[in-house]
Amino acid sequence: MVFDREGYGAPFFNSLIEDKIPFVTWEKHVDSKKLKELDDDCFNESFEMNNKKYRIFEGEKTFTLEENGKTKTFELRKIYLWNQTSNRRTCCLAWDDGRPITTLQCAQAILNRWGASENTFKHLHDRHPFHYHPGFKTLDSDKQLIANPAIKSIEKEIKTVRKKLDKKHKKIQGLRKF
Repeated sequence: MVFDREGYGAPFFNSLIEDKIPFVTWEKHVDSKKLKELDDDCFNESFEMNNKKYRIFEGEKTFTLEENGKTKTFELRKIYLWNQTSNRRTCCLAWDDGRPITTLQCAQAILNRWGASENTFKHLHDRHPFHYHPGFKTLDSDKQLIANPAIKSIEKEIKTVRKKLDKKHKKIQGLRKF
């Protein structure tokens, strides 16, 4: 079974294991800073898929489950993926019920799950100009409830520059008194 993030966590994964359902899924809550800190040499296997270059390696992730007053732990395969084309890193989790499924096969399975059909809207802009919508009229919204992140970042920069200017003005005024 290959799925996105529909289910996650020790109870969910344990139920799949108990039902002997092999799976591959994206790992939730990946710490991208920690992934960037991984040594490039850890990624010891290379492959190409959908015109993108990838490198991978495998580790483990331990899950703990409290059940009927007892603690149960189990390991899942953790496949680290580095999309060298976009220079992004992420992970997927897998359990294979003892079947001989390689790290590469797990990586390819999850990347196939994230295929073109799911990226339709992501790539829509690349293939179709947004300014052309036959049969539809587009208008600017009067109620823009979501702030534009670019504007937020520029406003933050402006605030920083203003603080620096204020400090310099105070310093200059202090020098003029003497």
